[in-house]
Amino acid sequence: MKDHLINKIILLVGIIAVLGVASSSVVLSSPASAQKGPEFIPGRFIIVLQDGVSPQDVIRGYGVVPDFVYSHALNGFSAPISATLLKDLTQDSRIKFIEQDQRVYAFDQTIPTGINRIDADIGAAKSGDGSGTVIVDIAIIDTGIDLNHPDLNVVNDVSFVGTSSGDDDNGHGSHVAGTAAALDDAVGVVGVAPGARLWAVKVLDSGGGGTLSGVIKGIDYVTSHAGEIEVANLSLGCKCKTRAGDIAINNSVSAGVTYSVAAGNSASNAKAFWPASNNKVITVSAIVDTDGKCGGLGSSTSYGADDSFATFSNFGNSVNLAAPGVDILSTDKNGGYTTKSGTSMASPHVAGAAAIYKFNNPSASPSDVQNALISFGVEQSAQCNVLLNDGNGGYTDEDGSSSEPLVYLAQGTPPVTTPDFSLSVDPTSLTLKVDETGTSTITVSSLNGYEDTVSLSATAPDTSGLILTVNPTSVTLTSTTISAASTLSVIAGSATGTFDVTVTGTGSGITHSTTVTVKVTSTSEANTVSVSSITYATEGGKNKDKHLLITVALEDDLSNPVSGASVSIDLSRDGSFVGSGTGTTGTDGTVTFSLKNAKSGCYTTTVTDVTASGLTWDGTTPLTDPFCK
Repeated sequence: MKDHLINKIILLVGIIAVLGVASSSVVLSSPASAQKGPEFIPGRFIIVLQDGVSPQDVIRGYGVVPDFVYSHALNGFSAPISATLLKDLTQDSRIKFIEQDQRVYAFDQTIPTGINRIDADIGAAKSGDGSGTVIVDIAIIDTGIDLNHPDLNVVNDVSFVGTSSGDDDNGHGSHVAGTAAALDDAVGVVGVAPGARLWAVKVLDSGGGGTLSGVIKGIDYVTSHAGEIEVANLSLGCKCKTRAGDIAINNSVSAGVTYSVAAGNSASNAKAFWPASNNKVITVSAIVDTDGKCGGLGSSTSYGADDSFATFSNFGNSVNLAAPGVDILSTDKNGGYTTKSGTSMASPHVAGAAAIYKFNNPSASPSDVQNALISFGVEQSAQCNVLLNDGNGGYTDEDGSSSEPLVYLAQGTPPVTTPDFSLSVDPTSLTLKVDETGTSTITVSSLNGYEDTVSLSATAPDTSGLILTVNPTSVTLTSTTISAASTLSVIAGSATGTFDVTVTGTGSGITHSTTVTVKVTSTSEANTVSVSSITYATEGGKNKDKHLLITVALEDDLSNPVSGASVSIDLSRDGSFVGSGTGTTGTDGTVTFSLKNAKSGCYTTTVTDVTASGLTWDGTTPLTDPFCK
């Protein structure tokens, strides 16, 4: 099978992203760039099933290889579908509707005035006074979060882009997370809801890439944890309509999750963008604020004067609240800090505000949270004198249109900061063969000055046959030891299947639990997929060397070829990036990429992603000598 590498380079605020023709990746968007319209992904579809229909039955019946299977926010799956199969699927009564997959964008660009401007420093959480932590869970559905950032309290992570964890390899998600919930300590920045428990839900890759189907999978995951996650942030979107996406969000909100989403950076009506147009979410536009206070006395920016509606921000009746979104200082990947602009930066201000409201009002529904934050808001044209650039600032020619209020937190009762501890495991899942051993690190962290010994234990169903060991069986937290670790060891028995191991921590009358999912397979069942070889050839032209062919071969851990797998590569010539491509392996386990009119030089290939049904990619590219022509 062949896939072509596209040579067109798209420059977006210093980020060069090359998209393969068949690629399902998406570039990072900036305030300076506006999406012209829906960007459909050729040959990839989201299949939504009737209630009660098993996705696995449909998948097996048609022999498709799904990208994602949905079971909480949506009933269905996404997959590459041929034209012939698409026709058959449209005639299947078990299928509610079919929607073509689309590209999505993260709404950002590349001092901390935002927290001050919305008065989070004098509001319910008193951000910046070092007085404690907001014990609420916020999911950041984005590029992941820096899992080891000292200013962020990340308690769980998951990836839907083929990486082994939800660690942030881009920076966008970490920035969003910091605005919402950076720790209230003596370093870095402080978030609106300081120290809130963060869930890194990675749906965008290192280049800011992602798909609608991947975002829906992230929403599906959050919905499966709706009993733990109170708030979710989506600082991404597309200029598109999606019935599947709306159903997923609506079901997640019905499950109790409050969503804050970015309005978009196209300086146009947000009703044309998803998820901003969804009426169950809190949609957030951006203002310029350079001094953390009203009055328009701060310095001007390239996106407008101080206290003006950001020139890039979307607006309209779909928007509920506005928040600072220009030159926002927050956390970055690799333990750093940076400033960014965009409605992506405005939305987490509201996510943090929603977390504080839920902390003080645990029984509040998402609509209660939305109504409360809007009622607390300050009108743009009132005491803060927000300038309405080009007549926008929230206004449109729609009936009943008016400017959205600024989110404002100097209301309510300060939260009770009861000493507590958090409990997390990494990794959250293990795949073992019979008699194989695996480990997961248990981390116990102090919240609000918790000081005591926490006893640790692990249990599994008797039918699992798993042998569990926790060492040490207790850890002690003090004023100087605010985090401690233990190791869970799992030895697989003879029983195959998927089992939940419950890890429990108990101390001072407080008990917390979390889960490690263990999949046990027989010694004759494959678990992993690896790149077995990368080979080069040329074709075409007088000397049959005009075009370059790159063949990638996959095999599982039983040395069998892996067919139907999605493979993404980056190609370089003489050390400089040339392009990227994505293709699907054939029955022989190979996929061939072609670079038309390849220039002379020495070429190297890096495999960036492999997705194969039921298998985990080992994440490596075999070392091969450069191919020179």
